[in-house]
Amino acid sequence: MPTSKKNVYTIVLHNTKKVLGVADPSAENGCPVLLQDADNSVSQQWELISSETGCKLAHKASGRLLDVMQAGTENGSRLQLWEDVNGDSQLWQTEETDAGCKLKSCKSGRCMDAGMEAAAGAPIQLWDDVNGENQLWDLVPVSVRKPAAPKADKPEAPQNSEPAAAPKSEKAPAKKAAGKTGTRRSRKTK
Repeated sequence: MPTSKKNVYTIVLHNTKKVLGVADPSAENGCPVLLQDADNSVSQQWELISSETGCKLAHKASGRLLDVMQAGTENGSRLQLWEDVNGDSQLWQTEETDAGCKLKSCKSGRCMDAGMEAAAGAPIQLWDDVNGENQLWDLVPVSVRKPAAPKADKPEAPQNSEPAAAPKSEKAPAKKAAGKTGTRRSRKTK
């Protein structure tokens, strides 16, 4: 379990590598929480916020919390997003195992469970701790990329006060003057 007060994770079902996500990108109150194929989007990221009585899992895209519908405590109670109401239905505890992490409701002690099928689209629910693979999760830290530093402008070429010279054009060979033939002889001096 991470020890810092705030951390951002993708919550991955250990055996299928499906991730915890939401049914609707608008992520309003009551939006169901379900398994999805990983797409590395912010809608599949969760901020773990530690408190004295447990931890809250805040949906990174909406800021809403992972919540048990109608503060349920029974097997099969579904999970949803809801605004922070400081309710115990929004508090979770983590339990590390050799095979993964169990996320348990502080209110009921039941595990966050992906159901028997554990396929993309499966709703997430509470269930008794049965040491099932559908109750083991990996909290995978999301790497926070720092914005790239602005590229330094290339230094400008020094400005001359003289205008740039026009490109030199090739000259055609000079024509021989009319009436002169032969080669030029040099004169010897005595």
